[in-house]
Amino acid sequence: MSGWRVIGIGSPFGDDRAGWVVLEQLAQHSLPENVELITLDRPGLDLINWLERDIKTILIDAAQTTVFPAGHWMPLDIDQLDSSEDLSSHGFGLAPTLKLAQALGGLPHRLRLFGICIAPRSSQPEHDTLSSSVMTGAEQLSTWLAEQIAADSDARYTATGSGGVGSIGSSSRSDCSRK
Repeated sequence: MSGWRVIGIGSPFGDDRAGWVVLEQLAQHSLPENVELITLDRPGLDLINWLERDIKTILIDAAQTTVFPAGHWMPLDIDQLDSSEDLSSHGFGLAPTLKLAQALGGLPHRLRLFGICIAPRSSQPEHDTLSSSVMTGAEQLSTWLAEQIAADSDARYTATGSGGVGSIGSSSRSDCSRK
């Protein structure tokens, strides 16, 4: 696997920018040269064009929920997106798109999904303003991801090989502090 692709999904409206803001914050960290940061505006099925089997991929998106406070971030899997009644990826079809990519054999070998919880639209700031709680969550997630990417990049030089302890996908820190 040759590199990383980190994709922030969102739109220019309020807290739905959360995935984009994570990438803006991530760009402020010292990342390895093989990390590509991409922002996509409600890509729908076009997301499939950005998924490649041999590129480790992280997808970050805002998730409307009343279960967790705004700004809380968490790792997700495709089944959680598909089956959750209280968690929504703002209705643009992320779950069906990923299920289709999976059926076509087009998901990256290493794919991680992260949601940043946002309040229902009626409680969000207007226009392109991000709420302070979602900004805090985006900053925390970007810092955590930068550490994980660096650890994974360093792991390829150890006896454990790529994907060693501390890499994204390991179980070394599954309870990530988010708030």
